[in-house]
Amino acid sequence: MSLNQDSKCRGCGRRILWVVTSSGVRHPLDAVAPVFQLQRRKLANGDEFVEWARAPDAYVSHFVTCPKRDQFRKPTPKEART
Repeated sequence: MSLNQDSKCRGCGRRILWVVTSSGVRHPLDAVAPVFQLQRRKLANGDEFVEWARAPDAYVSHFVTCPKRDQFRKPTPKEART
């Protein structure tokens, strides 16, 4: 999977990144993924604390988070017959 240009979603206007999967299919990802992880930090005095931080290398399919995703969805074979 390789990351390509970023652009804006035609449905919701959010920034997205395009990837090309190993099978050659283009797929939109959220440019800023809503994925967080716990990180342990150490203060100068040696005290430690844990905080939530955005996971830097996490990507989420934009089809999961886009409120307008249905306008881009292709009908299933069953839906196409009806």
